[in-house]
Amino acid sequence: MVSFFISLFFLLPSFLNLDDIRLLYKEATQSQDKAVALEQKLETINYESKPIFIAYKGAAIALNAQYEKGVRNKVKMFNVGKQYIEHAVANDSLSLEVRWVRLTIQENTPKILKYKSNLNQDKDFILKHFYREKSTTVKAMVKDYARHSKLFTEQDLLRLE
Repeated sequence: MVSFFISLFFLLPSFLNLDDIRLLYKEATQSQDKAVALEQKLETINYESKPIFIAYKGAAIALNAQYEKGVRNKVKMFNVGKQYIEHAVANDSLSLEVRWVRLTIQENTPKILKYKSNLNQDKDFILKHFYREKSTTVKAMVKDYARHSKLFTEQDLLRLE
């Protein structure tokens, strides 16, 4: 019985493929169904998980908050997502991808939620550390986002080449 739980523990991370999560995150920003699917896929993630998964879980919760009924429910759910994102940043502040996830949520969050205080800090971090990122997938996601973002200038985009 104990060996079953031990083997299950080691198998659980294999169900979460980071590339799948990344793709679903991009789609989740444009579709309620995909946002729900992302949150469900990250259902087992908690504060003890890897920070990148925690960041994506927080982003999924924040994205889904817009589909809640009632302002109070929207804000409450958004704040839960925000807590996950901030926990991820606190536990891996040197991760370009974690900082990028926070930036994408903060840039696209309504001003009334007052969650925009790290935009310039995260943008500067991304520009400064982009060349160190080993993942070509992460680099491509960041570049693609920056091309459509109002936060990044033409000069900033040149730094991401």
